Amino acid sequence: MGKEKGDYCTIATILKNKQSGRAYVVDIYEGRLHPKECMEKVIEFTLKYEYESIAVESQMAQEFFTDYLMEELIKKGYPSHSRVKKIKQRTRKALRIEALQPEMLNGNLRLNRKHTNLIEQFSMYPMAPHDDMIDAVEMAYRGAQQGVAGIIRTVNNSRGNMRRA
Repeated sequence: MGKEKGDYCTIATILKNKQSGRAYVVDIYEGRLHPKECMEKVIEFTLKYEYESIAVESQMAQEFFTDYLMEELIKKGYPSHSRVKKIKQRTRKALRIEALQPEMLNGNLRLNRKHTNLIEQFSMYPMAPHDDMIDAVEMAYRGAQQGVAGIIRTVNNSRGNMRRA
């Protein structure tokens, strides 16, 4: 983050059906932002969705971003000390993204047709100019499976109890 025009800031929100285990991408944001603007966007989403837990990629300099984000969220009344999880990737991005394929094929991870940029990144992978959205979806999905990332309040509907992750 922090290049002249800013890097991509990507936020993925997943809704997970507790009964079926299926996960749905309900919101995806990607914008070319400076770190401060990205932090403001993360805070906006956190307050909007009231995440019970957030996974934030914290490789090298990103750890400073995560620490500062946690401080800013505390100022807004969000208990980030217990809800923000620093994620340090230990597996290559390509392997993590490719591992989503069977999950999508068997219906465990579902995309929304309105997320055309995300669908385009998936369809063009690995030749897409950017893979930030699919990387964010992979992190959110993996976190939801492990009970780590972005779980928010329960929503009851005719399909059963669902949680956002």
